[in-house]
Amino acid sequence: MRRMRWTIPFLALVALLSFSVTAQASGVETVAQLTSSAKYPGVNGKAVYRVDSATDRRLEVEIEDAGRLAGVKLIVMVDGKRFGTMTVNSLGYAEIEHETERSQAVPMITADSVIRVKTVAGVLVARGTF
Repeated sequence: MRRMRWTIPFLALVALLSFSVTAQASGVETVAQLTSSAKYPGVNGKAVYRVDSATDRRLEVEIEDAGRLAGVKLIVMVDGKRFGTMTVNSLGYAEIEHETERSQAVPMITADSVIRVKTVAGVLVARGTF
């Protein structure tokens, strides 16, 4: 009888902890497709915004097929504000990722948020809207 008294609360605790981990792992993810500008046709990419909780957010922006821009530093703008920079590699790929879990600034993204990828000189490379 004594064992039974501890078994039920223990199993309830295990079930509760299992649910918490599952709930954290099942966040909401939104993707915006990035399309090329007239100046850099063929460039494409995406921005992925993930929210796991009110304080746990991640934003990743990537472009590809940007071989003409190899070695070039690009500025990523979110709703007109600078998010960060990324450099195009020799394969024409660049990415930047920020996570609040790593104490990095991640803006709040809404259904009409705009991502712009520009050169340091301000020339638009690609853009997309969530």
